[in-house]
Amino acid sequence: AVAALSAPDAKARGMLSELVDHAPASVARQAARSLRALERTDGEREALRKRGLDSIADPTTHPWALDQAEAVAAEGGDPAEGQRIFYHPKGPGCFRCHRIEGRGGRIGPDLTVFGRESGRVRVVTSLLKPNQEVSPQFTAWRMAMKDGTLHTGQMMGEQGDVLLISDESGELLRIVKDDIEEQQALDVSIMPQDLALQMTREEFRDLVAFLLDPESAAVPTENSSTRP
Repeated sequence: AVAALSAPDAKARGMLSELVDHAPASVARQAARSLRALERTDGEREALRKRGLDSIADPTTHPWALDQAEAVAAEGGDPAEGQRIFYHPKGPGCFRCHRIEGRGGRIGPDLTVFGRESGRVRVVTSLLKPNQEVSPQFTAWRMAMKDGTLHTGQMMGEQGDVLLISDESGELLRIVKDDIEEQQALDVSIMPQDLALQMTREEFRDLVAFLLDPESAAVPTENSSTRP
């Protein structure tokens, strides 16, 4: 419900500010995440600073060393918080392309058992280096159009003279075949290469924890209630 308040209208902003200021920690973090990419007011900035949530509202102001990613993931995290990050529209956007236990997109691999079968090191590598392992069925294509524009995405099917392409944001594009000048299969993933930089250190840790064991997200943890 808090994630749905990401719209920049005044009523939603007022509710988000109230939640950042007074809600329990787990809810306040969701509210802070919903304020991402918005020009924040002085009051919002003060509320975020007071609750120690300014880094969640803008992870780029609190960069962390990605070469420490494996060590960060090894600390263990909060799978429930990781689940919120996975599905939040202002988070890294994992849900737009991936699904877990039937919820999410179908563009990329289903991740329901990926973490359990692959282990922490491979999960971390897949987040940091998505180009390292791309299955053939998830090949990305680049379309050079006759009008000079470019489209990149995964082929989702076709309808008559129209190709259906899904881009990295999960948006489905309808490309008229006759408008294509050239198309090329790529050996890279459409998954953003800077995904980890769109998260705080703690968010990365919690997301890995969720991917390793999605079922545990339903179990309350001490981290859920004790973090700021």
